[in-house]
Amino acid sequence: TALKPGKHIIQFEFSISGKDSGSMAISANGTLMAQSKIIKRPLLQAGLGESFDIGRDSNIPVSDDYKDEGVFTGHIEKVIVYPKWPKYLTTASK
Repeated sequence: TALKPGKHIIQFEFSISGKDSGSMAISANGTLMAQSKIIKRPLLQAGLGESFDIGRDSNIPVSDDYKDEGVFTGHIEKVIVYPKWPKYLTTASK
């Protein structure tokens, strides 16, 4: 679903359901837009050679619909990342 021009809050939330699996939910302005199960997480968070792209999708695109790295030509005011670490990682470090 395309968003209308203007200010939006986009949220990606990964919930762990097992050691290597979980689900991803994507919301826009508090409304769930997409959700899917992830059967196996990658070994590395960004994968081999992949990066954390904002405003474009370089390296390996998530869809064939992306042309020219899917460059976003609008304005991105701010990006905030709040990682939620799994309990088994946070308790082991205490």
